[in-house]
Amino acid sequence: MDTTFYATQENTFILVAVTAFVGGLIGSGIKYVFEHYLPVHSQRKQAALDNFEWYRNKLLRTSASLISSLNLYMRYLNENSLPLEEDEHSKMTLLYAFSSFFGWNK
Repeated sequence: MDTTFYATQENTFILVAVTAFVGGLIGSGIKYVFEHYLPVHSQRKQAALDNFEWYRNKLLRTSASLISSLNLYMRYLNENSLPLEEDEHSKMTLLYAFSSFFGWNK
């Protein structure tokens, strides 16, 4: 036990220097993570959430429009039993609803 105590006393400067060096490495590593990695990661995550929010509203609106167009088309077929080629407006409305839905889906 005495030899360890005396060896520590003789090499105090070396132990302090090594401890300071290791502490500096650990501190700089933690600083790098908090300054470079975490902000970039959180910015990417926030950008992804913002894009999802922006596209989600448009996709929900177009899907609701598509559902209402399909309901109108089904009601039209039940009442008239005429082919859709005769009614150009209904045909274009249905095609527009499908294309806008799949366009926002992409």
